[in-house]
Amino acid sequence: MAEQFGGGLYRYLLSRLSHRQAAEDLAQEVYLRLLRFADRELVQSPENYVYRVAFNVLHEFRLHQRRSPVQFDSTTVTELESLLPDDAPTAEQLYEQNDREQQLEAVLATLPAMQRSVFLLAVRHDLPHEEIAARLGISLHTVRKYLYRTLHYCRTQLISQNRTRA
Repeated sequence: MAEQFGGGLYRYLLSRLSHRQAAEDLAQEVYLRLLRFADRELVQSPENYVYRVAFNVLHEFRLHQRRSPVQFDSTTVTELESLLPDDAPTAEQLYEQNDREQQLEAVLATLPAMQRSVFLLAVRHDLPHEEIAARLGISLHTVRKYLYRTLHYCRTQLISQNRTRA
């Protein structure tokens, strides 16, 4: 019975599954179930019966997939892991970042208090210039002037520190 619908049965299963191997395995399961069925005379429409058995096998397969825990295949995981970009910083990058932050903190510590406050509110707290001016009781022009001076001062100090290290 299954032999006459083999190609169509395989295409039916393949269209509902993502893997060719799974479709082949399920087609074999359908064949086995049809071979075990003894009362072939009772089947009025062989084609409908074959596809109904295939539907049942497919349904059971999906139920089993949902219930079973995730299969862990270390080889596949390793292969897929190699395809992913590694965004985590290396130990050297973390060290350099920490060193730059310490250098910046040391430079900021040498600034006048008001100038340092303006810079920290703008950069670390991401406050708009207007809000910084209102909080500190200074003009918007002064906020911008302090930010410009701080950026220029930090840049020159950090550049000179890096030159003396090299």
